[in-house]
Amino acid sequence: MGTEVQTTDVNFAPQVPKYEVFEGPRRIDVEVAIAKDNRQKAPVAGLMQFRLDALKSGYEPAIELAWSRWYDTSNWSAYRDGIVKIGEGFEMPENPKLENGALVLTEKQFDDLQGETFSRKELEKADANDWLAKSQVLKHPVWQAVAGSELLEQYADAQFSRYGNEQAMGVYLASAQDKPTMRALVLDGGGNYRSNLYNCGLFDYYGARLVGVQSGALEERVQK
Repeated sequence: MGTEVQTTDVNFAPQVPKYEVFEGPRRIDVEVAIAKDNRQKAPVAGLMQFRLDALKSGYEPAIELAWSRWYDTSNWSAYRDGIVKIGEGFEMPENPKLENGALVLTEKQFDDLQGETFSRKELEKADANDWLAKSQVLKHPVWQAVAGSELLEQYADAQFSRYGNEQAMGVYLASAQDKPTMRALVLDGGGNYRSNLYNCGLFDYYGARLVGVQSGALEERVQK
């Protein structure tokens, strides 16, 4: 007669959820709260993974939370003349100089930014400021810069197949200004909101909403 082996999970402390949504009227306060909770601000790629993980769980409240809302990200876009830079690791300064919802930069601050560099004409040629077909999304330079090929394909499959969109995931640029500026990238809600990526987010105009990811989770995902 065989014996049945039973196992029991033992947790000495409550498990920490991998993802947690943080909201507030000012981005700097939300960023501080995320850091105090020993979490990392999710970039665009982290939000895409957040949504894919929610779908994989099959838990409808999590799917609704992940896909039905827009989220600020830790990615940034910076503009000067006809040049657009896109990178990761944005942190709101304590006393930001804002103009039309954008963070005003000096020429040196713009030059020192490390990120992918594009010309505005290049991005407009890649069909900026409009919904895209899936084939356009997969080769779009901005989506490639913030997500990479593998994650982008997985996410586009979910957005287009699950929600039946023929066009979605547009990339929207900010209007040119007469000085260097920086804005946070915003990932719009998925589903019927079509997961548009806004390079024209307005700091603190609508408040701030970011996802804090358990420290180490993003690195673990990359290593896998």
